[in-house]
This record gives sequence, C-alpha cells and structure tokens, in this order.
Amino acid sequence: MHGDARCLAVLRGLPLLRVDCYAGGDRALVGWCERQGLTATTPFTVTLPSGDAWPGQVLEQHLA
Repeated sequence: MHGDARCLAVLRGLPLLRVDCYAGGDRALVGWCERQGLTATTPFTVTLPSGDAWPGQVLEQHLA
C-alpha cells in the first residue's frame, strides 16, 4: 500500500506523503512503515463507539 501511495504522490508532484496506521500492540506496523522510509510524527488515539481506544500513528516521507 505504501508503495502505491508514494507512486501516486510522486506522479502528482507532491512534495510530502503522509499516512496513518494502527500503532497498538507491539507497534509492528509502525516499524514496518519506518523501514519503508517513513518517519513517525504524531501519535493519536481514536475513541471507538465501544469506548475502547484505538492508537494510531501519523508518518511522513519527503518526496522532493
């Protein structure tokens, strides 16, 4: 998914790609994104209708 997003951003001439992902558990998905060249920036939490917290992480990559 990240590769597709990066390709679309580059084709559109965008200087910055930002994505978000699930950051819970062992943060394995965040680690994978970082290994793909993204940098973790802002963590966030979404409160689900059940009242449970869903931890997320914004990541970015400069393209230009």
